[in-house]
Amino acid sequence: MTQLVQLSLPDQPKPDAVMDFTPLPDGASVKLMLVYPNVQRVRTPQLGVAVLSACAKQIGADVCLFDITGIKRGTEFDAFKAMVEREKPDILGYSVRSNEWPLTQKMLAWAQSLGITQIIGGPHPTHAPDETIGDCDAIVLGEGEGAIMDILRAVAKNKPLAGIPNTWVNVDGEVVKTDKRNLIHNLDEVPLPDWKIFGDIHFRDSYIAGIMGGVNMVAAIEGSRGCPFTCTYCSNHALMDSYSGQGRWRREKSPERIVEELAAFREAFGSLDFVYWVDEIWLTGVERLKHFRDLYKKEIAAPFSIMERPECISEEKIEIIADAGLHYVAIGLESGDEDLRTSLLDRRTKVNVLIEAFTLPKKYNVKVHAFTMLGLPGQDVTSMLKTWDIMRKIMPTSAQFSIFYPLKGTKLYDQTIQMGMYDPSDTADNYYSGTVLTQDGIDNALLQRYQTLFDRYANKPGGLAVVAFHFYRTITPAYKLRFVTGPAIMTRMRYYKARWNTLRAKGMVAVAKRLARALIETPQTLFTSRGTA
Repeated sequence: MTQLVQLSLPDQPKPDAVMDFTPLPDGASVKLMLVYPNVQRVRTPQLGVAVLSACAKQIGADVCLFDITGIKRGTEFDAFKAMVEREKPDILGYSVRSNEWPLTQKMLAWAQSLGITQIIGGPHPTHAPDETIGDCDAIVLGEGEGAIMDILRAVAKNKPLAGIPNTWVNVDGEVVKTDKRNLIHNLDEVPLPDWKIFGDIHFRDSYIAGIMGGVNMVAAIEGSRGCPFTCTYCSNHALMDSYSGQGRWRREKSPERIVEELAAFREAFGSLDFVYWVDEIWLTGVERLKHFRDLYKKEIAAPFSIMERPECISEEKIEIIADAGLHYVAIGLESGDEDLRTSLLDRRTKVNVLIEAFTLPKKYNVKVHAFTMLGLPGQDVTSMLKTWDIMRKIMPTSAQFSIFYPLKGTKLYDQTIQMGMYDPSDTADNYYSGTVLTQDGIDNALLQRYQTLFDRYANKPGGLAVVAFHFYRTITPAYKLRFVTGPAIMTRMRYYKARWNTLRAKGMVAVAKRLARALIETPQTLFTSRGTA
């Protein structure tokens, strides 16, 4: 591997937070091919990619997107090569999460000989620049709108990339590191996302469209940036620290801009049936919520969902946002073990606050979804059962039970390596299917047993659910859990109903072909308990 050395650039002026939309030089032509290596096949579009595309187009660049979401597994690399050879881009720009890095490395290595400038950004290179700069020409760290426009202008003028703020640039094996520019203070200045660069699969084939009748087009939208909390399993704290002294971390779009953005989405796609907010927190100032409610009800009036911290939920805020059209709120429980939640996760919410946060929305006919994790460092069966106990108290409408994965840039990533629980070379395509930690008494078979049981019974009312949970966790072999129970078949039937709701808009022929193919290729899935939304 090339030995990389840091170079210093003296007296670098730090740009202010105003966005620079200076167009490319007259007659200049630059083609940017963005790459979204979505190995987990997440349906929600990557809004950062959509915004970068909008910025590039606004200054005159030609932009296309390679998105693997709808590509058959195992054929992604060949499809990537074919698109690069067809489009012949000047720049390849990859947005990369940690579980996407192995595939991205393969793409970078192949394209290196083609003379294309290769840029990587996103969470993984931002938090592991030393490990990734040797594979590319430059890294964009943190928020990338200003950097991508500077890079495009530099390429158009045939100038070097070294010295562009928010970048590390690989110059013949040496690294030029440049400080981050100040944060964009006014998010209303950011161009409207280029949603159309993504295929309709990200907006029509959504789990929300599947579970809600009459919903065909789901908008994903960002209303703010900068979560102020410091959960140890989230990389937010590292990014927040890296921007210390460079502007306000927590920033919010105005209600007017939010409504403008949604109206633009509706115009672009011809309809808007549901809005999914990607913000980590939403319920902040009461006056902003009231202003948003009044504008939203008048101009948009579509049901929507938000994510929220328990501490931010109050009856006044829930009443306002429910009146605006809130359909469900997803709240982080993470663990029912208060000691573990406090000392390990740095989530210091008291049990009474948690219970109230999950109870208040129901009073206003708002559905509640719970985020939880299993397989946390040091979590044993006793600790997991505490999550069961609190789930029976809060009884959310639905819940997600993911298996903990140590992400780059998080405190728990470093801690699990130091404790000998995690080998950082062990990556996972899917954060929900198994653990990468080595813990005494906790293995994948045990975690998947509890994940299945929690998923099936934790929020089901009645004493029979409690009896079934404890019976199956202690008596039935884990492999039988997916076949012997009535709820397994009912869960699968609900899944197929959801797929029907999603697919029916595409025509009866498409529906029939897809169902027939599913039955022929994988008939056993009729009897499994978990499906992909």
